Amino acid sequence: MNRSIGHLHFEGVHRSKVIIVDNVIRLMAKPNTSRSYPAAFAEQLAQKAGSYPKPKSEYISWLLAPVDKSETFLTLSAEQVLGRSTGPALPLKDMLNDRIVLIGGNFSDRDQHLIPLSVSDGRRYPGLFIHGQILAQIIDDRSLSTLSIWVQAIIYLLATAIGFWVGRRQTKIHLLTELVSVMVLVGVGILAFIYAHLIFPYTGVLLTWLAGVSAGYYSRPHHRAA
Repeated sequence: MNRSIGHLHFEGVHRSKVIIVDNVIRLMAKPNTSRSYPAAFAEQLAQKAGSYPKPKSEYISWLLAPVDKSETFLTLSAEQVLGRSTGPALPLKDMLNDRIVLIGGNFSDRDQHLIPLSVSDGRRYPGLFIHGQILAQIIDDRSLSTLSIWVQAIIYLLATAIGFWVGRRQTKIHLLTELVSVMVLVGVGILAFIYAHLIFPYTGVLLTWLAGVSAGYYSRPHHRAA
């Protein structure tokens, strides 16, 4: 059989020795070994349905749940598909016409994952739902952007320099300065996400800003004299 096969990997955060992994799925993963299939399962399905550009980053652009509390994706049980459920038979041909159908299990004891949508109720979602989200993102041509490493480095340097300038002019490190800094950066991150679909490097900017403020404050002449 000459059928296309895609890998099933996705992941929460890039592995790091200095970051505690929270096991929340945020990213479309690359193959985990050189022997894995190079394209993801959802990418393979999208290629069968048409020609779509690859997302701009590995971050998954999640579809929010419908406001009417209906399902994000039409979900049918095996009993309904096989006509073994109670009630009248479903018009499956019409319901599934021109749709991409994903077949998989939803087990309470395995393949259940936290995603950003879990923040409201702590609900875990099956892997098939995540693959459906990735597939919908590709077909809808939705992407989340990230800043290049060089742009991030420039932003960090600016945050450090401005923080140093502010710290040099403070007679005391105020809690208000830190709170306002956090509020401003959170606001910038929210606006960047809503209007530019951009993942703003909030944590890095906050840390470099506060480091600059502290360095500026403790390098004041009266501290050196002490």
